[in-house]
Amino acid sequence: MSKQTKASETALTTALMRALACYCADDIQGLTYKDHLAKSFLPQEQRKKLDESLYRNAVKSKARNGLFEYIIARTAYFDELYLQGLAENIPQIVILGAGYDTRAYRYQTKDYTGKVFEIDAPLTQKNKIHRLEENEIPHKHVNFVPIDFEIEDLVEGLTHHKFDENQPTLWLWEGVTLYLTPEAVTKTLKDILSTEGESMVGFDFLASQPSREELIQRKDEQVLFGLDPLQMVSFLKEIGFNNVMVMDWQEMNQHYLTYENGEIFGSIKKTMAFVNAS
Repeated sequence: MSKQTKASETALTTALMRALACYCADDIQGLTYKDHLAKSFLPQEQRKKLDESLYRNAVKSKARNGLFEYIIARTAYFDELYLQGLAENIPQIVILGAGYDTRAYRYQTKDYTGKVFEIDAPLTQKNKIHRLEENEIPHKHVNFVPIDFEIEDLVEGLTHHKFDENQPTLWLWEGVTLYLTPEAVTKTLKDILSTEGESMVGFDFLASQPSREELIQRKDEQVLFGLDPLQMVSFLKEIGFNNVMVMDWQEMNQHYLTYENGEIFGSIKKTMAFVNAS
């Protein structure tokens, strides 16, 4: 990932897809996890247009390869991991490449006594904080850590912001790995395991090695990393993770995008998969 010169457009697209999902009334599991704060990060004109069904349908029709459906499933998957972390009162939750993630604000609760850290490139994080303040969304409980995964040390950056390497930690890494070099992905995962506390990491990934066609610029980022699911399991175990669970696109359909009558909501993005490892 090259040095960032502006706030992430990819993160903004994700916020738009999540905002659109709030207007869906379909009875599927994925839509029980709606991000009602996502629109807060959109430009004012775009927010106004969201109330128009013609605009919403036009945007969804332009979301290629099942992106809209995939974002619904992905949001649900990571919401479940985050809520599990809260329920188990895991001392630390770290959101890597947070973008416009809103879990720390949607699910803020006095029952959770741990710390939440958000890591992202400085410009995207600065813009996010501006939007949080502009929309009067409480955020003082979140520790913001500006880091470039390619050139800065993850654990060192965190420890400067009250992160305790000896405490159990849940690491959430959503929508990032495919835009990093294999070396950066490997280093980040090794950094996670280098901490003394028990760690669990969840992330999504391109479920194949990038082809020549996929090595293209997407918005402001380029696809650089991917492995098929079996390779991913081996990769994570070689690094040092013992327990690895992968969810492919068919399981996404089953868990998050299926109606009671068995029909599927839209067509999922089949090139991606989820994994959690500990």
